[in-house]
Amino acid sequence: DLGYLFDGANAPGQQLTTLVAPSGPANSPNTINTIAHSTFGNQVVGNFDTRLATGNAFLYDIPSNTFTTINRPGAISTTAYGVYGNRIAGGSAAGPGLSRAYILNQDTGVYTTYDAPGTGTVVTHFEGITSGGRANTFNLVADSVDATGSHAWAVHVDEAGIATWTELAVPLCGSTGTSACVTSGNSIYGNTAIGVYVKDGVTSSYIVNVPGLYNPITNSGTLTFATAGTAAIASNGDDIVNNGSILATGAGGVGISSGTYGVVTNNGTIAASGSGGVGVQLTGNFGTLLNYGTINAPTNGLAIQTGSSAVGTLVFNAGVINGPVSVNAGSFARFENSGWMGVTAAGAGVTHQISGTFAQTSMGTLSLRVAPNGVADQLVVNGVARLAGTMQTVFQPGTGFSKSYNLMTATGGLTGTFSTLSTENLPAFLSASLAYGSTNVTLNLQSSLGTLPALGTNQIAVGQALDGAFNSGSGLNAMPGLYSLTANNIGYALTVLSGSNASVGQSNAVIAGGQFATLLANRAVTRRAQPQQATAELAECIAADACQAGGAVANWSAWGSAFGGAQWLNIDPGTAAPAAQQSIG
Repeated sequence: DLGYLFDGANAPGQQLTTLVAPSGPANSPNTINTIAHSTFGNQVVGNFDTRLATGNAFLYDIPSNTFTTINRPGAISTTAYGVYGNRIAGGSAAGPGLSRAYILNQDTGVYTTYDAPGTGTVVTHFEGITSGGRANTFNLVADSVDATGSHAWAVHVDEAGIATWTELAVPLCGSTGTSACVTSGNSIYGNTAIGVYVKDGVTSSYIVNVPGLYNPITNSGTLTFATAGTAAIASNGDDIVNNGSILATGAGGVGISSGTYGVVTNNGTIAASGSGGVGVQLTGNFGTLLNYGTINAPTNGLAIQTGSSAVGTLVFNAGVINGPVSVNAGSFARFENSGWMGVTAAGAGVTHQISGTFAQTSMGTLSLRVAPNGVADQLVVNGVARLAGTMQTVFQPGTGFSKSYNLMTATGGLTGTFSTLSTENLPAFLSASLAYGSTNVTLNLQSSLGTLPALGTNQIAVGQALDGAFNSGSGLNAMPGLYSLTANNIGYALTVLSGSNASVGQSNAVIAGGQFATLLANRAVTRRAQPQQATAELAECIAADACQAGGAVANWSAWGSAFGGAQWLNIDPGTAAPAAQQSIG
């Protein structure tokens, strides 16, 4: 029998790791089964058997692919069922018929044993372990057997190691311990435990809330914090739950800061509005952020940030992350996006940085802004990425968009593709597509002016010329007005660019010139008859000795005339030449 570790974010064919524990003692060297039970961070714990009478507990280190036997000293059989932070929990038998639960502190190597309450308890076994809400406190589920029968328990262990036991008695079972009902606890998170029970030969499952078992730092109101450079809520390993609103307004202010093994659960709103502010800051080893609400930060700040000491940080997003992200926590960091991630502020050029593994599921949306002149938001993963869901591109106002933009890079390689490309505010004549390389995702733009519907011949010709300028040349920077037009207005713009409007004006000028020339020509005809009349008048003047010096008979006249004209040009559906009405007067 083989154990295995399944990694959902790895590339297909690389997701399954077979786990075969090492051989046992010299007198029984062959491993007959390996059973993995729990994983946290880079560790897996479980059991392996070399003979059925006894068991051995193992600790498997994922990065080094190595096993370590972690049997409790003095025990003849040890199992490991849970791991959380630096604690391992399970059970061990010191002799026939007697089993005690234990918690191993990996930092000190100390095993602390526990017995469940009861009359003559002979078996106690921890089935799993998680955080109790505060640093160095833990919640566990346990099974036990005593003189009255079997029992299931939810257990809280405080910082001093003292255990508080709450029995999980399924009401349908009646009194516990009867042969007709056997109850087992299997796992726990927060205040919620799950398990199974067997009644009258039928196995059923149960889920139960245990109030007060989980005690994190909790905010359910409105918290505004204005101190610069400090956090509204800070902890060193405590879990933090935000059900309300947290606002850090100071420069460099932080909404929530959490340390080693700490879990931040956001069901409300966390915002950092000050310059350089940070929404959630994760430091130390294997800190976790579970976001079901909204995290906001300015573009010169960070929605999520890891400290310099962070290792193996886990981020799970099912809500909204609005602001830059910087999760640099080594190769074992994990970031799953099943919500919305991006920046809604105007502009572009933000680079989200994530180390380790980035996985976007079918429910996720990665939103990146695209601006003119090759500027766009990017996601850079220093590791591997697995893609699905939606890539959303939000185009910013302006002109001179580039033909291609690098949107995403994963240095360790990409797996999968985005199932949907969504574009917002994309200029009407541009179409967008995604191209995938081994390590990057590129957004490609293409101009399609010449293929827009309901265009005439002239418009199509102009559109095709402009398409060529964008798709094969330097772009359409010389035509900035095109970028802001709607699809309904582009046809007229192409007509303007075709020169039809200029030709209408020119033809009007030609008509005006012709009218005026005709007017002058008519006047010239009347002037040619006037010299004979002027000569007769002069002869009469001389005969009468009535001529005055200086030319009393001057050749002048007053003349007035009106002229006008009009024409109408019908639209040409074939060429899309516009209709025009021309008139002069």
